[in-house]
Amino acid sequence: MASVNDGSQSQAEIRWSETEPGHVTARISGELDIVSVERLQGPFDDLLAGGPTRIDLDLCGLAFMDSSGLALLLRVANQLGPLRVYGASVLIQRVIEATGLTGILLVQDAAP
Repeated sequence: MASVNDGSQSQAEIRWSETEPGHVTARISGELDIVSVERLQGPFDDLLAGGPTRIDLDLCGLAFMDSSGLALLLRVANQLGPLRVYGASVLIQRVIEATGLTGILLVQDAAP
């Protein structure tokens, strides 16, 4: 788990658990923006170093995501292939759809 909270409005947290061998669910909450992405890159690198074969993203606690957050998720997808995304707010779903990334960030209606 990594948590970013420097006293400003921008904060983010990532927690992950291995639900079965090689399959990780990462829960991202808070605001995934230019400030928090810089600090979460290391924890994401640690997660990827564990050698998962699949990562699902639980975004039910994510209140905001800017282009920096989207870029971080795409870097993860570039290493593993398409990522299942669930729990995303309508706003975050629209961002994924508007950017044409629905083939890489696979928005699901419910958690697996």
